[in-house]
Amino acid sequence: MIETARRLRIPLRDCDPDISYSGRFYGQSANGYPYPEGISIESLLATIRGLPSGVIELGCHPGLPDDLNSMYRAERIQEVRVLCDRRAREGIDAEGIQLRSFLSIATELRRELKAEVA
Repeated sequence: MIETARRLRIPLRDCDPDISYSGRFYGQSANGYPYPEGISIESLLATIRGLPSGVIELGCHPGLPDDLNSMYRAERIQEVRVLCDRRAREGIDAEGIQLRSFLSIATELRRELKAEVA
């Protein structure tokens, strides 16, 4: 994966020093038991407040499981509710966080690489 990411000039979580990952917003215990407190609005806001500076991927698995057979099915619905809560956006804005896609980050990194080579 590392070689493919380098060849394509795209960021790769945990392998790019400029990108970190947070998996704190998660609704199950390490043993797979429901942990609804982990995907509450309070948990999300605490996670957001505790993020380090820089580019961070916040892991989450929102979804509407109409046809999804998954052990994380109920949690996906709760994640949608929390992520769509107006307080989530307020917390993001209060921390000065800019939401971005990996495409925009990859494009920026490619520009930086070209500038270094030139």
